[in-house]
Amino acid sequence: MIAQSKLTISQKGLVLISVPLIFELIFVIALAVLLQKADYEAWREAHARVLVTESGTLMVLVNGAVQQLLSYGVFRSSTFREKYEQSIEEIKEQGQLLKRLAAEDPNSKESVPQVEKMLNRALEGLGSASDTINLSSRPQGLTYGQGLELQVASNQVLQEIRNFLEIERGVENLDPKAEERARALVIACLGIGVLFNIALAIALAVFFGQQISNRLGVLVDNTKKLAEEKPLNPLLDGSDEIAQLDQVFHKMADALVEAAARRKEVMQMVSHDLRSPLSSTQASLSFVLMTVKGKLDEAVDEEIASAKRNTSRLIKLINDFLDYEKMAAGKLVLTNETAALSEIFERSVEAVHGLLEQKELTVEISAENTKVCADPERLVQVVVNLLSNAIKFSPQRETIRLSAMEQGEFVEVRVSDRGLGVPPEFKDKIFESFEQIEDSSGAMKGSTGLGLSICKSIIVQHGGTIGVDRNVEAGSTFWFRLPVERA
Repeated sequence: MIAQSKLTISQKGLVLISVPLIFELIFVIALAVLLQKADYEAWREAHARVLVTESGTLMVLVNGAVQQLLSYGVFRSSTFREKYEQSIEEIKEQGQLLKRLAAEDPNSKESVPQVEKMLNRALEGLGSASDTINLSSRPQGLTYGQGLELQVASNQVLQEIRNFLEIERGVENLDPKAEERARALVIACLGIGVLFNIALAIALAVFFGQQISNRLGVLVDNTKKLAEEKPLNPLLDGSDEIAQLDQVFHKMADALVEAAARRKEVMQMVSHDLRSPLSSTQASLSFVLMTVKGKLDEAVDEEIASAKRNTSRLIKLINDFLDYEKMAAGKLVLTNETAALSEIFERSVEAVHGLLEQKELTVEISAENTKVCADPERLVQVVVNLLSNAIKFSPQRETIRLSAMEQGEFVEVRVSDRGLGVPPEFKDKIFESFEQIEDSSGAMKGSTGLGLSICKSIIVQHGGTIGVDRNVEAGSTFWFRLPVERA
């Protein structure tokens, strides 16, 4: 049972192209996402490294500001005060830099508030310590308690900076592994995607190819069954072009079977309903002609003879038609046996004896003692046909030459006349069905144009060849070659 196919061949081709293309597009998009993720992880690693470095710088600046402030509180030197104020400006600038860097990472939104909180805590602590020192009236500097309080405040600020550093170092330490995993995933997906796409394309090609091949195989098998006159396979299911073609083929086969049946009926009608009565009429006319010849008026005798000739002509036309049908159907059967050409020639000349007498023609026979393996009746039919053509186109009281000559492994039979000759353009066409040449008056001789076509079929089935040559002086020579029968 051949699988049903609802898709047309063009639709199958579209599926064969589009499905792998869609999967390839999905694969490319997924690959692009993975590559983007890998690039982001690499950027985040570098970004975290920069944050760590700049946070360390902020820690150094805060620690330096605390030291400058402590020195100022102890020694009350304007130099330390100026350095402290310069450190505060640098801390502010560094804080703004850290905030910009933290804002660049959209996935680390919590970093910006942390940096801002850390910066504010540092500035507030340093500002509070500065105010305490400025309000102190002791010329010898800070008390122990004030110094300890400033140190505790600075340690809290530095601890916050250390906490932020630890977070960013964690990102820095984890990112290389994430990047490595992402790249390994990209490579794995690349290999899997390529293999899957190839496998999918091959599977679709095999599936559709096998389906189309199987359905075409049914059509090929149907052509063989039709030639062998066997029942065809059931109609293919589906609505694709092959199913439509199969439906048309079945309709054509049904029409051919019907035409063959009608043709057979016509052939039976021609063979039985026409040839049999004509043969009976021919026999009756021959009997009447022999019985009453000379006893009736000469005109009556001539009418009876004319009727007999026309009846014979009709019988010959019917026989040619039946032989042509057998030839077209490949049912022209040969009964081969060893036959002498001299015997074939005698029987052929005897068959056209009446035609020769009408035009006062003679046949000059030249035959060696040559034998061929052939169907004698069919060979007589060929020679009679060639002689009849020669008689038809020969002038009155001429001689027709009938000869046979061995040429290596073949024997060549020749029939030469001195008629009009076959024009060069008819040399090959004359052996085709329903082809005729004109006589001297420009009219077609009365025939079906099947005789030479049947002769060619008979000779070819014997393994020979047939042709015609134009004579140098006048007329034509029809010839055929057959394999020689060796003793």
